[in-house]
Amino acid sequence: MLHVMLDLETLGTTPGCPVLSIGAVAFDPVAREIHDRFYRVCGLKEQFAAGLVPNAETLAWWAQQPNIAATFAELAQTSAALAFSHFRGWFPEDALVWGNGADFDMPILAEAMRRLGYSAPWKPFSGRCFRTLKNLYPAVPKVKPAEAHNALSDAEAQAQWAMNIAAAGAALA
Repeated sequence: MLHVMLDLETLGTTPGCPVLSIGAVAFDPVAREIHDRFYRVCGLKEQFAAGLVPNAETLAWWAQQPNIAATFAELAQTSAALAFSHFRGWFPEDALVWGNGADFDMPILAEAMRRLGYSAPWKPFSGRCFRTLKNLYPAVPKVKPAEAHNALSDAEAQAQWAMNIAAAGAALA
């Protein structure tokens, strides 16, 4: 069975905030293989029109990040609806989906997609919490992303970390 590690960059921390980018990796934790990758930037104009609202604290945090002008310039030239449509088309059927917190990636993306007329591609019972998994195995070292605050880089690192945890768990069994 394929698993998907999902990571978002957002303008908030709760459902109802805009999504800046979607990064996802389809992987097999038993075989320890990454099968496919997905990355899209999500334009803000449609999301603002749909009532998604940024969080002031998150905006202030982003303002302190390097290369912020390039990031937001790219956002002005993209479509969130197209990104959401592509994500639905990419998502492997019946995959389990992991987010770094049961209260972050999946609920935020599902709400943003809903507001733009799309349903989340995963089944309601297929969500998994990576934050819980990594806390159950604190001895398995963190895999650091190659690029900070890049949704795909974060998703790849988290998928690799999850596969390392699966290997450690199998060794303990």
